[in-house]
Amino acid sequence: MATTTRTRSGTESTRSTPSVARGRRRPRRRIWPLVLVGVLVVALLAGAGWLVGFSNVLAAHRVDVTGTRTLTDDQVRQAAAVPLGVPLARQDLGGIADRIAALPQVENVRVDRRWPETIEIVLTERSPVLVAQNGNALMLVDRHGVAYLGVRTRPKNLPLTTVGPGNTPLLAEVGSVAGAMPKKLRGQVATIRAESPYALVVGLESGVEVIWGAAEESELKGEIVLALLKQKPKTIDVSAPHNSTIR
Repeated sequence: MATTTRTRSGTESTRSTPSVARGRRRPRRRIWPLVLVGVLVVALLAGAGWLVGFSNVLAAHRVDVTGTRTLTDDQVRQAAAVPLGVPLARQDLGGIADRIAALPQVENVRVDRRWPETIEIVLTERSPVLVAQNGNALMLVDRHGVAYLGVRTRPKNLPLTTVGPGNTPLLAEVGSVAGAMPKKLRGQVATIRAESPYALVVGLESGVEVIWGAAEESELKGEIVLALLKQKPKTIDVSAPHNSTIR
């Protein structure tokens, strides 16, 4: 701080004390600790990047599969072709999923990383609801109308349809009917014919013919058919389910 003294001549002079003068000097900042911290951060980030992206420590060493029914886990692993030993971070999950989805039995699939060493595959297989006939060939069809797998004989309790495997829109209508009707009725169905989406005809093993109409309200129509079968009809018309008739 400054001090003021008065001289004999009556004038004032101002001077700084040595301690104050020293206090006014700006201290030099030490930069090297900041540089060292920055170097350490960069080194840590580089090490973490190498550990995750290039080291075998976090590489894929296992492939877990869930959801198989007709497929085996080994068939799925073979189709997935996961490159073991490659870090999880560099695994092409989309490519793995695409390879599995190419299996005809697979309806959908999800592929995830499970740290530190696992690729997890969760899939849903298609469920057949009918069999499509194309000449001498038979193919399983799911509820979406997808003809996905050839078979030699018609499996028990699966209706047969003459709609060609390539006619997916019409097969989807037929599959919707087969999938929505009660299981008790589905087990009695021999055939489902369809000239158009609005003219479906269900043939039962007993010889009874059911004029189904469109696929809408198939669950209700199925319940009505089960009730009307007790009257031993030859033909049932449920195309208008709230005004059903028998002959």
